[in-house]
Amino acid sequence: MPHSAEETERARYTPEKGERICAHIASGRTLSKLLQRDTKREYPTRRQVEMWRKENAEFDVAYKLARQVGAEVIAEGVIDIVDGVTPDTVEEDQTFSSGDVNRDRIKADFRMRLLAKWFSGTYGDKVGVEHNVGATLENLILASMAEPKEPE
Repeated sequence: MPHSAEETERARYTPEKGERICAHIASGRTLSKLLQRDTKREYPTRRQVEMWRKENAEFDVAYKLARQVGAEVIAEGVIDIVDGVTPDTVEEDQTFSSGDVNRDRIKADFRMRLLAKWFSGTYGDKVGVEHNVGATLENLILASMAEPKEPE
């Protein structure tokens, strides 16, 4: 629990703080990075952000949407890495290639695996079992209980 007035203020949810956090996440950056770079100590802790999400349905929806948008930004960054965008040709908010093919492959693969973990429905491999059996369980049970037919 917050103890000082400063900690209490940091922990208090405001729509402005929520919007800034969501904008940061929607840009493809992480909450951890935002909190690490918070030298002015104006943002809450990760635990407090999770509490905000539980206590404020509107913030939770905005946070989830920001994560989805951020995932798209990360996926687009993978394209930049693979396409070999370099620091001198990079445009605003692009991810650039290091010029080292093996390193870039690792960066792209890592990002895609992370996206697959976070958003398996969108970025994960489709794994599923489909069946097309016309018989119902009841019919199968009844058929197994019926008298055996004699071979002709």
